Amino acid sequence: MKKQQSLECPPLLSQFLRPSVNTNMKCFETGQSSTNETLSVKRKGKKPMAPRKESELRDNKHKKHTSSKRRFEKTLKKQKSLESKIEDLKKEMNHEELQEYQEKLGRLEQNLAEIKMQFTLAKEINDDNKIFL
Repeated sequence: MKKQQSLECPPLLSQFLRPSVNTNMKCFETGQSSTNETLSVKRKGKKPMAPRKESELRDNKHKKHTSSKRRFEKTLKKQKSLESKIEDLKKEMNHEELQEYQEKLGRLEQNLAEIKMQFTLAKEINDDNKIFL
């Protein structure tokens, strides 16, 4: 019957009517899904575990210690020590800044005293010469 169809159909259509001879597509011939079969073979026959039922779920008591104190004690100690170090550094920095400002203030006071002396000297000279500023 195929010969009759190929004789009746034009040559282009007869190419599409031929059965495919692809041997790589065994899963299509057998009708098995390739993913489940090949995966189970790769896993050496192990099937995936089904999700737990509600009755099998763990209670809150049996959960691992996600928020226990022991787990975070070391980090809390480190955090406290770092906070105390930061406070000490701030105090040191404030003390150093205060010393710097006091030194600058002392220099400014010296400069002001020198300017006052120069001004009083200039005023005395002006009074002597009667020149008005």
